[in-house]
Amino acid sequence: METPIRRSRLAFTPKTAWGLADQALASATSIALTVVVARVVDIVALGAFAIANTLYMIVLSFSRTVVSEPLLVRFSHVSEAEHRRGTRQSTGLALLIGVGGGVLLLAARPLYGGPVAEAVVPLAIFLPGLLLKDAWRFAFIAADRPGQAIVNDLVWAAGQVAGVGWVVASGRPTLSGLVTAWAASAAVAALMGSAQARLLPAPLTAAGWIVSHRDLLPAYLVEFLARIGGRNLALLAIGGVTGLPALGAIRAAEVVYGPLNVVLQAGNLVAIPQAVGALKRSATTLRATVTAQSAGLTVMAACYAALTLALPDSLGRALLGGSWDQARAVLLPTALIYTGVAAMTGAVVGLRALGDNRRSPVVRLLLVPLTIGCGVAGGQLYGAVGAVTGLGLANLAGAALWIWQFRSALRPPTDQSPEETRWNSSNTGDGIAGSSFRSPPSR
Repeated sequence: METPIRRSRLAFTPKTAWGLADQALASATSIALTVVVARVVDIVALGAFAIANTLYMIVLSFSRTVVSEPLLVRFSHVSEAEHRRGTRQSTGLALLIGVGGGVLLLAARPLYGGPVAEAVVPLAIFLPGLLLKDAWRFAFIAADRPGQAIVNDLVWAAGQVAGVGWVVASGRPTLSGLVTAWAASAAVAALMGSAQARLLPAPLTAAGWIVSHRDLLPAYLVEFLARIGGRNLALLAIGGVTGLPALGAIRAAEVVYGPLNVVLQAGNLVAIPQAVGALKRSATTLRATVTAQSAGLTVMAACYAALTLALPDSLGRALLGGSWDQARAVLLPTALIYTGVAAMTGAVVGLRALGDNRRSPVVRLLLVPLTIGCGVAGGQLYGAVGAVTGLGLANLAGAALWIWQFRSALRPPTDQSPEETRWNSSNTGDGIAGSSFRSPPSR
């Protein structure tokens, strides 16, 4: 058996770098669209675009929860035939979610009008293509082919540059035209993904996907609701206590930390297939791999925070304008937030690899009141700085809780019989927590 130290190097392979580059490219297309919209439309239209983008991110997160995360957990490091079957089912379900989400957004059109409808209607029309394109990216990552994911993102980026550039060059750019160009180029990339994979989505098999993963999906959905609801409730509560300027400072600081956030998201994406592969070797290899992932991301977060704190005021004002002074005051406590995210990544990924669908939702639910309570308490005491410090401390406490839960999952149960312990030891390489993800032999 290879040593944990040698296996820990798996966390930073060339394919990991490709995965990080893919996530950075995918995020860059979204950031670029936001910059263009902010420059060519008025503040009202920009607010409408923000609403449409929020709706898109919620539906996208839901699709990743029920489609892409199970794919990474169950169809990484499997045979090609099995991966193709899982990919057809998962992309088919992503397509159905896009159709259903688009219909709901169009049906709700009477509830919103004007600039909001101008942004949401084209989003609804092209939502199936947007979600299918995202599903292909995860399918390529699960197949250990990040290069294909990058090619697909380059197709989207090229289409976006051409489409959005044409709208801007027309001389009368509209919000509807910008969103249409962005979303339509994603649909083109979705078609390209099917050509790359040489298979078609199978929406008629989506029910089979849900049945096959019914042991994972309820827990994943609880986590999805806790993530989406917890953060938004915390920000609303902080805004009620400290006022809108504090929320503005938090948003401005998040812009400064945007590149780090992209890397952390990418780390979570590429880490799951690595962890699944490590678990197939032994539990010790899994522990070493996820520890290396968290350690590397935590060091990266600390280095990035140091750079932001040393950022000259001239560069800060060039980036954020008049919001820089408020953002600068909360840069240090914001570092706590992202450090906590980096530190917990390995444990979150480790529980995913173990197929543990009990501990993760419990942690997510516990973090909701902790995050709200710490943020509000800090805001009442010290304003924006206190609120962000509270959020950061809640994240660090959450990281400790995630790590504890992951280590607990690796411990063998105290009521395990000697026969089961010997069987687990022979199947995991070191006898740690084999029974948490394997069935003992029948007696």
